Amino acid sequence: MIHEVFIHYTNKALDEFEQILTSNVAFPEKIKQLMFTKNETAKQIHEDFYQYLMREYTSGVNYMEKIYIEKALPRFIDLFNQGKEQGYVNPNLSNEAILFYIKAMNEYIQREEVYQSILPLTEDIMKILFYGIVGEKEK
Repeated sequence: MIHEVFIHYTNKALDEFEQILTSNVAFPEKIKQLMFTKNETAKQIHEDFYQYLMREYTSGVNYMEKIYIEKALPRFIDLFNQGKEQGYVNPNLSNEAILFYIKAMNEYIQREEVYQSILPLTEDIMKILFYGIVGEKEK
């Protein structure tokens, strides 16, 4: 039963992700919506269920990783390209470098001692991911 809830939760998160990415709002608004959605989701997850999700995610090739590789990563590349076209993402950064950074973070987060303590830091980590340590530029 927990695995079915996990599949449902993953699919729901993917649907929300897709809705944001296909919306007609500018790149910064999409980033804000992604950060808000992830932060709100993180606040709503029960600690035991979160631990189950992370154990499932770190157990090798699984449903969540398959979805991430097949659906989320290509959509992130589309989002980065949109950000570059709209002047929000440095066009000199290759998508490969951006994906390398995200992959390195994902691999680090998969370590048990990390995923057990990262939940309260979700919002800050998302801000660093999208804005760096310098912060968001005002436009």
